Amino acid sequence: MSNVYLAADLHLGHKGVAGWRGYEDFRDHDNMIIKNWNSVVGKNDTVIIPGDLTMSKKPIDTLRLLNGRKIVVGGNHDTREHTSKILEYVDGYVGAYEYKGYIITHIPVHPMCLDRYKGNIHGHLHEKLVFRQPMFGSKPIKDHRYFNVSLEQIEYKPIAFTALVERFNERLHGN
Repeated sequence: MSNVYLAADLHLGHKGVAGWRGYEDFRDHDNMIIKNWNSVVGKNDTVIIPGDLTMSKKPIDTLRLLNGRKIVVGGNHDTREHTSKILEYVDGYVGAYEYKGYIITHIPVHPMCLDRYKGNIHGHLHEKLVFRQPMFGSKPIKDHRYFNVSLEQIEYKPIAFTALVERFNERLHGN
């Protein structure tokens, strides 16, 4: 049986992000991602990647080392000139993806767009979360309709959709 996973903001080959994540060499960073990815994702699994694979064409070849089918939701660093190269290694490349009632995007969608979805699975924010202002003068609180799957949020390895939904439900119901 195959599983569906999610992981955003890989930033393969990106020296700056590798350094920010504690790696002196981007190759060590990329090898960590490959190792962690393949430790949970099988060849018949699918991974939905909500954007930011890389900032240049060269490291896109690294996708061949990652297990599973890949569906990419384009991110702000997945530029138009990278699209043809990305398509050599993935099974789909879209602007947004609906899966089992959730909207999957790179950048979080506007709250008014969530009425028709169970929630928004996104990347882009790395270590940050989406907050909302409940009332004027009140402290912002986490908006539990959003789930950030940037690598920093998911222990640097893809998270199973089923585990994500469990966490979503726990958050929404206060468990």
